[in-house]
Amino acid sequence: MVRSVFRLLWSSICSICLISTWFVGAAHAGVAIDTYHDNKPFTRTIPNVINSAHPPILQLYLEGFKKLQANKKDNRCIFHVTLNDEPVTALEDILNTIPATNNVMTINIPMPTHLYNKFKTETTLTLRISDVVHGVGHYPDDTKSSATIVKEIKENATIYGTVKDAAGNPITGAQVSVALGPTTTTAADGSYILTNVREGTVLVQAVKPTFEASVIAISAVSDVKTPCDFVLVKSLNTNLPVIKSFTINADETYAYNSKVTLNVNAIAYNGSKEITPATTPRTYVPDKMFISLDGITGEWIPYTSSFTYTLPSGEGIKTLFVQVEDSNGLRSIIATDTIELRERLESLNIQGATLAPDFDPNRYSYTTTVNYTNSLTVLPVPEDKNATVTVRCNGEFIDSTPPRWDVPLQSNTTNTIEIIVTALDGSVSSTYRIAVPTGIKVAASLTDDIISMNSGNTTISANNSWIINVTAGTVKTNISKDDLLITDLPNGVTFTAAKDGASNAIIVTLSTTNNANTPLISTLTPVKIVVKSTAVSEANAANSNELTATLHPYRKITTTLTDNTVTMAPGNSSVSADNSWLINVTSGTVKETVSIEDLTISGLPAGLSATVTKDGANNAIKVTIDGKTSSPIGTTIPVFITVKGSAVTEPADNADQLTASLKINLTEDTGIRSLSLYDGAKTIQLTPVSGNPTLYQYVVPNEVTAVALQVVAVDPGASITFPGTSTPVQTGVGYLPISNLSWVGNQRTITVTSGSAQQNYTVQITRRMPNYLPNKAPSTTITEWRT
Repeated sequence: MVRSVFRLLWSSICSICLISTWFVGAAHAGVAIDTYHDNKPFTRTIPNVINSAHPPILQLYLEGFKKLQANKKDNRCIFHVTLNDEPVTALEDILNTIPATNNVMTINIPMPTHLYNKFKTETTLTLRISDVVHGVGHYPDDTKSSATIVKEIKENATIYGTVKDAAGNPITGAQVSVALGPTTTTAADGSYILTNVREGTVLVQAVKPTFEASVIAISAVSDVKTPCDFVLVKSLNTNLPVIKSFTINADETYAYNSKVTLNVNAIAYNGSKEITPATTPRTYVPDKMFISLDGITGEWIPYTSSFTYTLPSGEGIKTLFVQVEDSNGLRSIIATDTIELRERLESLNIQGATLAPDFDPNRYSYTTTVNYTNSLTVLPVPEDKNATVTVRCNGEFIDSTPPRWDVPLQSNTTNTIEIIVTALDGSVSSTYRIAVPTGIKVAASLTDDIISMNSGNTTISANNSWIINVTAGTVKTNISKDDLLITDLPNGVTFTAAKDGASNAIIVTLSTTNNANTPLISTLTPVKIVVKSTAVSEANAANSNELTATLHPYRKITTTLTDNTVTMAPGNSSVSADNSWLINVTSGTVKETVSIEDLTISGLPAGLSATVTKDGANNAIKVTIDGKTSSPIGTTIPVFITVKGSAVTEPADNADQLTASLKINLTEDTGIRSLSLYDGAKTIQLTPVSGNPTLYQYVVPNEVTAVALQVVAVDPGASITFPGTSTPVQTGVGYLPISNLSWVGNQRTITVTSGSAQQNYTVQITRRMPNYLPNKAPSTTITEWRT
């Protein structure tokens, strides 16, 4: 459908006038320019820094650059600019438009997209300024001029002024724009203002139908308002070609195939093939047309009113730009149209279940709840009858015959069913996802699975309970021993079962009926436990898997601490490299697989955690501390450790409690461990600017208007603040959302405070300026662009 989005380009009339001016004396092309610098063109080899995520800025500082007139004729030099032998027309336009008296200037040109894509893997780039048409003047002074590539520049200059006709009357609705920059239109009094202009020498153009376009080169200065007034004269030829209509697929909203039909209805007022029936004024078929996918790159082809075009693959809204040209080189304004390339489901049903929310072709994520089951039947119907549908569950494709897919499900988990709709030519596809939590299969684990005997092994110790945590299923309040299946208890041992207070757990308590005072066990005795489905309140549940608890004969472990101090890191929220305690086991053989489950550790500040391993070939246990505290500790604190009987290979009882310590550290550290930026699609790790460890810079795409920063301090106990914002003080890790990003001025300060030390960091975020159209006229004409 025609969206009627027209972008007025640099006027073709203006281009012709400039060409006729610039090519006076063109017969002398190739003759060396008079210069004070050995008659050599200006050449610079630039280190390539454009291998970044976005096109950077080509920056030139030129001094001693003059275009002098030798006589009454305009005998200025016409310059040609190349980068690795590729023309840089945007820079040529500025050099060939500036007044002859300009001899010192700074020019900032966004790297053209086609050059950025071509050169981003090169190690160096060579910039060359040479003459195309001979004149009298100077190349830039090699000793004072420079060329470089920068990642960003300031874009906070302002240009303002009026547009009037030759009689001094204001011109309303004239389009005023900066090449590769912002665009605006004049008010009723002919005034205009352009903000967010990049610093340096820029071209400003004023355009109004029936008037000749005017172009002025002006120096834009950051934070300064610079005047620029235009006087437009009436055009000798106002009959530019016109695009009456432009549609993709006859104004359809959607396309299911990348091959589409373009219909262009356009007329010209100059040409060789007259349109019949005759009209007044006479109309002709345009000579050629420009087709572009992005408004920047494209191709000129012979004019055709209807033809097939292949869109880029991938789902989404596609925009095409069309412009026509007559036999005299006059061009129309650009017309655009859009169409959404997509594949959708027309309907999606599940037998015996309901989607939540209700199905919508434009919604891709759903959930459904089913009772405990092993499979589900999915019935998807594509909107495009030529599309193919595939289904997979938990990453595995389902082999089935459309329109029915019988999908196997995993129990006691959330299954993910994906329905993929793909166009016949494979150019576009969509994926719908359904989260399917299956019915409850009771899941349980033992967190206290050892019961020890008293000395003599005739009675059970005070530690006479196993704790069963239920992680799938809700434990009933009135649970009893009938809701458990326990086997392999020794004769003379009985049990009871009850809900463990407010926890979703079951406590199993053992007791003895041993009247003969004979040992009940002599070795480690495993006991099997199954939690029945009747132990939980959910309907249609299944029994848990079998758990194994143990009855432990009496044997006591003996231990000592040979390294009993862990030192905190600066800030006293996390531990230093000295982060482990060493426990020697003097009675019992330490298991090779000893873990944290084999120790009881208490007294660790919240946030710190311990890992436990065997100390190499030694009969010892190493306890390593990690993590960070919720707040720094203020004094050395004790930590209590008990080695359980399960830590050794022999049947044994727990060792006596040991006391280790956490020692405070008085040093301070205000460094940043990491700084990351999330732009809504991905997370980027930022690094400091070379030579300035407290400055971070990053450029985001133009479409990104909000980001979030996350800073992690070296000192987990450090305070993190963001001056100038309402974000509260954060500890160790700071988070700052930033919205309404402009092209410039997105700077934030991060302050890290550790103890009495404090350090400020600066983050500068630049939003990349919009793209532009490349020059389609000869290399010495004004470049066309759009905003």
